[in-house]
Formats: sequence, C-alpha cells, structure tokens
Amino acid sequence: AASPGIELKTAPEGYVKLHANHHLWSKSRIAQGQPDGTFKVVSESPQLIEPNPFPKGYQ
Repeated sequence: AASPGIELKTAPEGYVKLHANHHLWSKSRIAQGQPDGTFKVVSESPQLIEPNPFPKGYQ
C-alpha cells in the first residue's frame, strides 16, 4: 500500500511525491504538439505543485 512521503524519482513524468491524500505532487507542463505526433515541452513549473483534489467551491 502507498503511504505519504514516498518520493518517486523514476516515474514516467520525472520526479513526483505522494501526498497524504494519496494524490501526487507533480510539475505543471505546457507542451506544443509536433508534426511527427510527439510533444515539445515549452514551459514547466519550477517546483512540484501540491495536489488539491477537492478545491473550495468544487464540491
């Protein structure tokens, strides 16, 4: 079973961390689609972003 505080350094999207709510801290990325079907990352958040699966007003 997964537990908070686990850090995954080799996840497909790079470094991520598991939050106590069982969602991942991860970076936000903006990419541009390429003609060959791949994507080129054009912007990335500098830090991991804390997950907020139930934002105020969403319920």
